[in-house]
Amino acid sequence: MLIFVCFLSILSLGLTDGADDYRYYDHGEDYYPIREYYGSKVREFYSRNAILNENTSYFNWSTFFCYDQDQNMWFADYSNNQISFYNNTFGQIVKVLGGPSKRGFHDGGKDGALFQGLSSILIYKTNETAIRKEMQEDDIMVRNETACLYVTNDNYTSCIDNSTSNDKIDPRLIKTVQNFSIPVDLKNISYLNFTDQTLFIVDKDNHCIRNYSIRTGIVNTYAGKCGQPGFLDGPTGINRLNLPDTIGMDVFGNLFISEIGNGYIRIVNQTGFMQTLIKGACRQVDQYIEFRANRKLIVKKVKCYTTWIKQYGKPEQHYWQPEMSPPNCYVHATLCPNRPPHPLIYQNQTSTKSAR
Repeated sequence: MLIFVCFLSILSLGLTDGADDYRYYDHGEDYYPIREYYGSKVREFYSRNAILNENTSYFNWSTFFCYDQDQNMWFADYSNNQISFYNNTFGQIVKVLGGPSKRGFHDGGKDGALFQGLSSILIYKTNETAIRKEMQEDDIMVRNETACLYVTNDNYTSCIDNSTSNDKIDPRLIKTVQNFSIPVDLKNISYLNFTDQTLFIVDKDNHCIRNYSIRTGIVNTYAGKCGQPGFLDGPTGINRLNLPDTIGMDVFGNLFISEIGNGYIRIVNQTGFMQTLIKGACRQVDQYIEFRANRKLIVKKVKCYTTWIKQYGKPEQHYWQPEMSPPNCYVHATLCPNRPPHPLIYQNQTSTKSAR
């Protein structure tokens, strides 16, 4: 099984065969670095304590295109509110979802799905091999010696810096190595199990993230509530976003969302629960070149400390507690405490529909 992600990158796209008029969302040349990389813990990001003790995730930000396992290129068309893919075998562009005359929000079958302002996409499929590899990777600090600057999986044990001080250190001395002595039992590991390729879509102007099963052709809302901007953590159906711009996903299926409206990076775990990362929890840590379908991409790798959750301080409106609004309360008013038994309740507002 493979994992496929789409990269926010500097690229030479060179589309042909009728694709020259394709319109996409332009993140701008200055998109890296984004403002959410900087915040109250910039200094702590490269501290010994954080490197050795914090949980980390690595991913690449999405852009308006990505590749599936057959090397077909998928596109998010911002102006026309549609998803298309370029068939690498036949050299044709095929519209899959939405369209220029269809603007709005609707889940369900691909023929009826509606979008509004698609800014970026990525494709994810559970890759247990990649998960095992990630679980056996260690971030270590190496001694400041010439030989150790080129540490490998074979010599890293002799190069480890065992200093106990907690000062900020030179990021060039941080190395990721494969530690095969770490046991991995997938039965005890939490990860998002998508056995089929799934397209994650940033429906920016609808303030939500959608997903599309390439096999079944079904579109669902994955994060946020489409058409209702806001700033609220919590489970699926309750959490809110405001102008999400780009996304990334690690091998475990944790989804990272950078949003313009709220100015934060949000994290959605494998159960669909959303939290807000503090500013400074993420940073670009690497840059490398990949070639896909004869196209050059300069990929920028991101590292986030997933335990750096914003739990206090201003703004406060995103904090969510289970007693505030139980998930079932969003289904029917009779399940809401201290509320009349009618009618339906959504986002603490009364619907005009009658309770059933």
